[in-house]
Amino acid sequence: MINLFKPFEAKRYYSIDRVFRNVAVDRTHLAEFHQIEGLICDRGLSLGDLQGVLLDFFSCLGMSKLHFKPAYNPYTEPSMEIFGLKEMG
Repeated sequence: MINLFKPFEAKRYYSIDRVFRNVAVDRTHLAEFHQIEGLICDRGLSLGDLQGVLLDFFSCLGMSKLHFKPAYNPYTEPSMEIFGLKEMG
């Protein structure tokens, strides 16, 4: 049972997994890829806050140069794609 009188707490959830999609493979799309999803619940947040969390997350993976691109996904709004560069060396 949900306690409606419990004080609100900010939460962060992440999911990292391999995804398969039933599509034709071409030079720009594979049927298998890795997807990272995140959900952050708090008051007064903006898309910029989410981008900051993602910058921190990817910097832990060694990717500090990120590009955020608006994208259309029918089940999430707003949506974006993130492109990162992993510096080898």
